[in-house]
Amino acid sequence: MTRRRLYRPGQSGARDLSQSLWAILFIGILRAAATDITGESTSPSLDRWVYPFGDQAGDRPVANTWGSFDPRFDTRDGQFLLGWNLTGSLTNQGSRNYLFRSLRVILAVAANNAFYYDPTPDRYETYLATNEPAFLLDQDLGRPVELYGAGYRGGHTADSFLETSPFGAIGPITGTNIAIGTRFVYAAMFDANGVLVDVSNNVGQPGFPPFETVPWAIGTTTNVTPGVAVPADALFSFDVDLRDPLILEYIRDAFDRGQLRLVASSLHRTVQFGVGGSYPQWHTREKILGIPPRLQWNGVTIRPDVDTDNDGLPDDWERYYFQSLEKGPQHDPDGDGASNAFELASGTNPTNRSSRFWIQAHQELSDGRTQLEFPIEANHHYPVQSSFDLTVWTPVPGSLTYHTGGIAVWEESQVPSTVSARFFRVVVE
Repeated sequence: MTRRRLYRPGQSGARDLSQSLWAILFIGILRAAATDITGESTSPSLDRWVYPFGDQAGDRPVANTWGSFDPRFDTRDGQFLLGWNLTGSLTNQGSRNYLFRSLRVILAVAANNAFYYDPTPDRYETYLATNEPAFLLDQDLGRPVELYGAGYRGGHTADSFLETSPFGAIGPITGTNIAIGTRFVYAAMFDANGVLVDVSNNVGQPGFPPFETVPWAIGTTTNVTPGVAVPADALFSFDVDLRDPLILEYIRDAFDRGQLRLVASSLHRTVQFGVGGSYPQWHTREKILGIPPRLQWNGVTIRPDVDTDNDGLPDDWERYYFQSLEKGPQHDPDGDGASNAFELASGTNPTNRSSRFWIQAHQELSDGRTQLEFPIEANHHYPVQSSFDLTVWTPVPGSLTYHTGGIAVWEESQVPSTVSARFFRVVVE
């Protein structure tokens, strides 16, 4: 498993949030070259069908996504690795300085009428065998095609895993585990601890309890309506959910280092080593006269040290949100109670009333430990401090979990040694 660095240092002013809960904010000075990074890549730098018995050379003209319900394979048996190596002004801008409006992947269907269009998520229980107690009937025809981040194992990284890299450990065809949990690159999502986890067996395999996934995007098309067989060359768009700060940080970090890796996956039921089933196929960049995978992005980078009106708000940040330099640091255009300076420091959107940093809830647990709940933003870190007198503040050991997109729950790690009243504050670094 790969642990994500959720946040990076930033900078500050202070604002009393309640009688006992404060937020202290720090605004960092980062050096970067401003640029409009809206653009498109009409072909990936690498694309690879990740399947135990296919495409070790990375030169297949099509890549399949399907689900195998044979207990010897990953359930998400056929996956499609997509990679773009970014250059020039798109890279090395400082992760926190990327402001994205959208990020889209477009895939073209390579097989005619091979699967039915379903643009909605399906619960994992709908993939279970009908005789299993938890089985739920899927209410619509078809299965979605999903997009995730890329996770690595076996010592591999985005740098080392290439189109020609080995799939991973493959057992004997007569064995009970041919390739379950052994692929070196896999479709991954963030779990409640902010860790990238393999979703290849989220509907369950021996030793892999089922769990619900949260796709980063679900493919949609205008070529057909839901429930209709998809024709060849239909275009599927995957709009990455940049509202989730963990996903946004993954994308920002990828652009900053110049390597974006994503994985398309689906659970269309197939017949292993037999005839029948549903086999979505997608053009790769090697397909002659085909439409290769495409990446589109819309956003800017900001230069925090460029402030021509000397109001403490970077010009690029002001223009991105307000299209001018007319707003000042103390203005609150969205009326959420947070000034522009506060929103800049906390990484929130000054034009969206629901986007603000505040402590939403707090409680004392049965053993005396404290629990806080607050929204988070990408590339920020949130240490918690406590005080008995609102003068001397000390760090409090604790951990963050992310059970809801964009919301963190902080829980104190140690039972306090005293029952005296304490004040808490969250610091956005």
